[in-house]
This record gives sequence, structure tokens and C-alpha cells, in this order.
Amino acid sequence: MRSQAPAPVVERWQPEIFSWVLAGLDRRGAKIKLTLSHQSLSPASEVQMTTTLIIGDVQTGIVEAFPWTEPVLQPLAALLPLARKKGTPVIYVRAALRLDRAEVPSRNPNATWMFNSGDLFQEASAATSIHHDIQPMSGEAVITKRRGSAFTGTDLEAILRARGVTDIALAGVATSGVVLATLIDATERDYAVTVLRDGCADAETDVHDFLLSSVFPGRGAQVVNCRDWVEGL
Repeated sequence: MRSQAPAPVVERWQPEIFSWVLAGLDRRGAKIKLTLSHQSLSPASEVQMTTTLIIGDVQTGIVEAFPWTEPVLQPLAALLPLARKKGTPVIYVRAALRLDRAEVPSRNPNATWMFNSGDLFQEASAATSIHHDIQPMSGEAVITKRRGSAFTGTDLEAILRARGVTDIALAGVATSGVVLATLIDATERDYAVTVLRDGCADAETDVHDFLLSSVFPGRGAQVVNCRDWVEGL
């Protein structure tokens, strides 16, 4: 009758790095020793959550062409220095298209409308710069997007992953455009999302209100004013 290998023996335990030393016999009877090590993970309560503020499409040409966007400027202008002081990264997103129409198929009516809107969405135009009331500081990322969501076709997610971001605060125009599209993409990627109520605006007031009161909370997002959000950081 073949002898059975002895039960594994734990020879050493460390609270941070644990090691199991297993002794036994292989099929040829030779003694072996196998050490398995694993770095223990920090408890969830000790994992630092990182928040980033994303501001979408609040650019010079859009604000000048559509007066309903102007109310977001003051709350965002007041918010930004406070968020920066607390160490919260800010990422700006602008909507712009190439002159050669490379990303504008005729079957996409929204992209076609944008391309046909003069220099309003032309990549090289000053109209696509971030509005001067909330202009980026040196070193803050400005991402150019070609579609509604700030994630589609951009390096936004690579930036968020590199910074260890888990929570996103969203602001921008329109509520039914960049904010809605980016929120859906963000929640699908498991980011926690907060929408800044007075940092968003839409041409359709009823749509704006419905999104903030029903759709966004239904997607798991919090909806708060800019001041309340920054005070909670």
C-alpha cells in the first residue's frame, strides 16, 4: 500500500504578506517544498477613492451661439478654484471635427449638422476653445471628441485609469447631449457619477428637468448643486 502524503503544514504567518510552506512527497518519493506567497489586499475602507471633475462642451462658440448655455458659467467659475484647491483634477472636453470630414458619415445627421455649422465645430477654430470664464489651467487635460460621449473615440478612460479615478462629477451642455451620453458610458464602466445640477443646461427645460429628476438617479447617479458637491470633497 502506498503511503499518503502528509497534510500541508503552515510554517509561517505574517499579517501583511502570508506564506504557506507545504511539505509532501512527489510520485517518485522525493521530498519537495512549495512556497506560495500572496500580498494581502487593503480593506475596502482603506482604499482611497479619487474623484475627477469633467466639464463637457462649454466652449466659446457654443456659449455665444446658444444663450441658454450661459447660466452654467457662473457656478462653474466659482466651483473650479475650490475644487483645484482641494486637489481635484479637472478634465475638459470639447466637441470638434476635422476639416476633411473624416469622421462625418452622411448617415449621421448630428455629425453632419455639426460639420455644416460653419466654424462652430471646426477643430482649428477658436470657437471650439474652452470658454474663457472657465478656461483650463496649465497641465489640465483638454480632450477633443467627435461624438456625444466624452468616452467615444477618445483617451478619456486611459487618463482616468492612469489616475486611479473611481468617481466622476459631470457638468456641461447640453444635459441631453454630452452629460447624458457620458453618464451612460461612465456607469457602464463602473464609475460612480455625480451630476452637477447648476453646472448643466439644455435648450429644452422640461427635458433638462426630467433627466435630472428621473433618468440620472435611475442610472445610479447623484444630482447635487456645484456648491454642495465641492463642500463635500
